[in-house]
Amino acid sequence: MDEVIKKFQKSSYYKFLIDRDDIILIYISGSRITGLEDECSDYDIVILVANGEYDDCSRYVHVRYKNTIGIHWYYHPLDVYFTTKNNTCTAVIQLRNLCDDVILYKNPKYDIIINKLYQYKDKLSNIQIYSFLNKYKNCVNNIITDGFLKEDYYSKYLYHLCLASYYILNDKPDKEFLKNLKHIYYNKISKKYELLTIKRLKLYRDFIEQNPIDVDKELNILRKQILDK
Repeated sequence: MDEVIKKFQKSSYYKFLIDRDDIILIYISGSRITGLEDECSDYDIVILVANGEYDDCSRYVHVRYKNTIGIHWYYHPLDVYFTTKNNTCTAVIQLRNLCDDVILYKNPKYDIIINKLYQYKDKLSNIQIYSFLNKYKNCVNNIITDGFLKEDYYSKYLYHLCLASYYILNDKPDKEFLKNLKHIYYNKISKKYELLTIKRLKLYRDFIEQNPIDVDKELNILRKQILDK
């Protein structure tokens, strides 16, 4: 674990963060779990909890060190990982990279659930990759039809969509491309990377369309397997 996280774990913020008994797992998410961090990357920390409602606004908090490195944390009730009606898609997709190196805390009370998460993390990630495309299908179709990227579509979600394409197709991610695409809102990408973006989106869309699944049904099956309910 690097020095920023070690320092954070000794802080009063961290003590506040873990002051509840239904925490299952605390882990580093975002670009640092995918291996796509750069000099601009903050730290995203997910606190996976057994109870509560998902709240994307009030459960997002952050602290900064030396006005440069940000640490953000999110409380995610595990149950919402098995639905398509929330904004945790990217976190669930990234869950496939969960390993001991990114885990800050495991609650032994939930060992069985944690072990099942390890067992089914790839499958859960892949199912939510289907859900993720459905959320942005109109945007993806428009980009493919246009054959170029309008500024209206300059968003970090292009990065998340392209990363998902590598995962679902079992391709090795092009890290240099993805790191550039991640900052498209601030820095225009090259024509080469624009064409690669369109290619990855088409590969993603075509795979999902050619290999359909019942997302809700598959998520319910996984919920029973992991949560036993």
